[in-house]
Amino acid sequence: MLGSLTDAVGRKPVLYIPPLFDLLQRLVVLPFMTVGSEVFARTALGGVVAPLMGVFDAALGDLHVSRPMVLGTWQSRMSLAQTAAMVATPIISSTLAARDLRLPLVVSAGILATNLLVTKFCLVETLDRAKRKPVVWLSSSPFSFFRLFRSGPRLRSLCCLVLLDNLIQPVLGGHNGILQIYQADSLGWGLLHRGRYESVSAVLQLPGFVVAPALMRKVGLPWTARIGIVSTCVGLLTSFFARRQWQFYAAVLCGSLGKGSGLSASPALSAMVAAEGACVGFGQGELNAMVGNLRGSVGLFSGLLWGGIFSLGSRRGTPGLFFLVGLCLAVAQLGISSRGLMRVSGYDRTQ
Repeated sequence: MLGSLTDAVGRKPVLYIPPLFDLLQRLVVLPFMTVGSEVFARTALGGVVAPLMGVFDAALGDLHVSRPMVLGTWQSRMSLAQTAAMVATPIISSTLAARDLRLPLVVSAGILATNLLVTKFCLVETLDRAKRKPVVWLSSSPFSFFRLFRSGPRLRSLCCLVLLDNLIQPVLGGHNGILQIYQADSLGWGLLHRGRYESVSAVLQLPGFVVAPALMRKVGLPWTARIGIVSTCVGLLTSFFARRQWQFYAAVLCGSLGKGSGLSASPALSAMVAAEGACVGFGQGELNAMVGNLRGSVGLFSGLLWGGIFSLGSRRGTPGLFFLVGLCLAVAQLGISSRGLMRVSGYDRTQ
């Protein structure tokens, strides 16, 4: 819903909504500090927080969609900043919570209030009134992403790559935690062992973030995406054969240009989707909403899928089977990206 709304009223008004609701969550929980208040706050007020990055992506699209290379570079930088924040936040919040459980909530509420002030006084509207569109209710449907696949062969090809990208993500240690389950169940790693691995692997992902913008400018978006997919393939294959901690570190480093690490493939794909969607008449907010619905739909069943593959592999004596299935999906990605549908004027390094 927020995506189409941003196309209708502009980006800046909608940018107030997610941090405002997030701030209200803190204010609801702070006086009570109970599980009930937390559940109520997340249920009643948490639904609009997640699409915040989509609104920023739409604003970036307004500024750079005619220059996909620049758009991909900025999206890569945003991925770096977002990942850095995700690494730093648990460390800061746990340190504050050790002093007082309310302290992390108070600090985060202050950050959110600052966010609102920065939006008010520092950000400018990026969507001209002449380019605004009426709200498209269809794009708010959970199944709106089907429109992407009916909007031309190039956009269909790119969206297939995005779909596979998000399907592979849990294999590399995403929100479904298949990699963590494998490390605990098959390798006997405890929490301390896995925590050390996660900390060091976060550092090993940095080369992908650092290299990605220069790579886009050097070889262009299509080849950057392909290199990221190849990196993912190498990382998955290395993970399948890994048995010791240093070997998993090597796998992370090998895959640092892929979806699960440096994210260089993902911004390149996102920039091409944004440019192609604009060519066929989608607003950037609407387009981001549909891509978000595509990712959400994949996430609904990917946990069951990978959990089932892990269970099957464990029973058959191949607990790392999910690595091989992920590798097959990544190879399919590479095949789709090499069929010529991504070779479009405007994606090369001259733009």
